[in-house]
Amino acid sequence: MRLITKDHGMEHPDFRAGKLGLVPFVKLFFQLSDDAGPAISEIVVGPGPEQSLRVDAVKRLLDKIGCSGTRVRRSKAPFRG
Repeated sequence: MRLITKDHGMEHPDFRAGKLGLVPFVKLFFQLSDDAGPAISEIVVGPGPEQSLRVDAVKRLLDKIGCSGTRVRRSKAPFRG
């Protein structure tokens, strides 16, 4: 999963191991929803095997944490595996 943000916290990133070495990342904490609606408006599940199962899993997670108002859709990009 990838969240795109504008330079938030990148001055002090954490690091994790990736396929090509160390990958910088930032932990973000925010309120998931309020009276204005969900904090995350849409999640796009990227191309790959079992895309339908991954979309369903994301929807189930959102329901569990009280964010069922977030739109979940499949990426239209082709999968080249």
